[in-house]
Amino acid sequence: MSLPIASESNSPHVLVVGAGMAGLVAARLLQDAGLRVTVTEARGRLGGRTWTDDFAGVSIDLGASWIHDADDNPLTEWCKTLGVPLSYTPSGRVRIYEPFDPRTGPRWIDYAAAVRRGWRGMAAANLILGSAAARQVLTSRSGRRGAISLAQALEPLLNRAGSLPDFDQRLLGYLLSMAEGVEGAPYERINLKSWFPHEAGAVNAMPVGGYRRLIDAAAQGLTIRLNTPVRRVLHDADSVRLVTDADVLTGDAVIVTVPVSLLQQDLLGFEPALPRAWRAAVGRIGYGQGASLNKIFLSFARQFWPDINDRMISLPPTIKARGLCVTWTNLRDLTGAPLLLSFTSGTNGAAGDLHRSDAALTAIAIDSLRRILGPAVPEPSAVRITRWLSDPWARGSYSFSQVESHPADRLRYATPVHDRLYFAGEAASPAHYGTVHAALLSGQHAAFQALRRLAGIEPTIEHLPWRAYLERHPRAVTEMT
Repeated sequence: MSLPIASESNSPHVLVVGAGMAGLVAARLLQDAGLRVTVTEARGRLGGRTWTDDFAGVSIDLGASWIHDADDNPLTEWCKTLGVPLSYTPSGRVRIYEPFDPRTGPRWIDYAAAVRRGWRGMAAANLILGSAAARQVLTSRSGRRGAISLAQALEPLLNRAGSLPDFDQRLLGYLLSMAEGVEGAPYERINLKSWFPHEAGAVNAMPVGGYRRLIDAAAQGLTIRLNTPVRRVLHDADSVRLVTDADVLTGDAVIVTVPVSLLQQDLLGFEPALPRAWRAAVGRIGYGQGASLNKIFLSFARQFWPDINDRMISLPPTIKARGLCVTWTNLRDLTGAPLLLSFTSGTNGAAGDLHRSDAALTAIAIDSLRRILGPAVPEPSAVRITRWLSDPWARGSYSFSQVESHPADRLRYATPVHDRLYFAGEAASPAHYGTVHAALLSGQHAAFQALRRLAGIEPTIEHLPWRAYLERHPRAVTEMT
C-alpha cells in the first residue's frame, strides 16, 4: 500500500506505540506518505490481539480470526489484493445437540426447532427484553440516563427460571453464552441497547492461513522495536518522548494504539496527564470488566465428528454453568487438519482464564463434546488455550458497549490531544468496535489526521488495498466510523 507523496529528509517523525493492526496500518500509511516512523511493541512479536501462530502443523488465529460482515469489509478487499482466500467458517447454520443417547447416537435439531421446543423460555425472554428495551428508549428520549444492563433486563426471568422446562433453561444458557461471548464481557456490564452486535448475524469469513499475511504486509519495511514497552509518555508543545526500559525516543507526535484497558489503568504514564474529559470518556468504554472471550483449540489424530460447516452446540447443563465450551466449530475446511475450536466467555470463562490450568480447561472441553457425541470421544493429541484476560499487554479480548458508555466516548477517544497525541484501536470505533476492521479503519483515521495536522498533506486513497470499501463508504476517509 502506498500514498504518492514525496519524502523529505526533514519530514515529521511519528512514534507509534503498539504493533497490532491499528498501529501497523497507521505506521504503514505514514511511512508510505514520506514521514519518518518508529514503532514500539511491548511483546516479542507482531499483531497484538491479531495473532496467527503455528499449532499441530497448521496456522491458527489465537486472537481475532473473523472478518465480520465480509461482504462489505475493507479486510475482504485487502485479502483480495494479497491473494488471501477466505473460508466462510462456520456457516450461519446451528445444530443444537441433544444429550448423547447410546441407543441412537448423536442427535440434533436446528435452531428454529429448538426455539419451538423451548418456546416458554424464549417467549418470556423476548417479552422481558422487548419491554426493557422500550423502557430504555423512552427514558433516553426524556433526557434522563436510563441505560439498562442485560442482567437487569433478564433478572425477573432468571429469578424464576427454575420453573421453566429443563430444555428451556439450557437454551437460555446458550443464548447468554453467545451474548457474553460476542461482547467479550459479563452480562452484568453489557448495555441492553447493543447486546448483540450486527456482525454476529452477518456473513463472516476467516482468512485462510490467518491474519499473518496482512500483518506481515503492513509491517514490511517499517522500523519496529519489539520487546520495548513504553513506561511513560512525555509531551509538550514541541515534541513527544517515549520512555522505555532502554532509552528515550523523541518524535514530533505519537499514535498510541495499545488496548484501551492499558489507558484506563494509566499504564503508559502520560506527563502531563491527559485532559480529564478525555480520561472520563475512555474510562467509560467497556473492556475486560472481569470477563473476556478465549479460545480452546483441540487437535485429534482423526476426525470423529460430523463433516459439517455448521456450529455444533453443546447446551450448558444449567444457566449458571454457561460460557464453557458451548459452541464448537469444525476447522477442517479452514486448515485441512482435524481441529475443533471452542470458546469460554463470561465470568466462568474469566475464572478459567485466571485460575484454571490447561488440563482442567481441556477436561471441561472434552466433557462438553462427550455430552453430545458420546463417551468414545478420544483425548486430544494437542491443545492450545488462550488467556487474554490475564495477558498483561491485553487485559481482555476486545471492547464492548457497557452500561455507562456512549458512542461519543469512543469519538472522544479518537480525538487528538494537543495535535501531538493521537489514538487508535478497535475501541475508538463507535460503530464497529470489537472487530479487526475497526482497528484498521482507526489506524487509517489516526494516520490521516497526523498527515493533515503535522505535514499539511491531504491523504489520497488511490493506492490503498481497501480502496473499493472506502469508495463505497466515503465518510470513512474523513471521519471515525
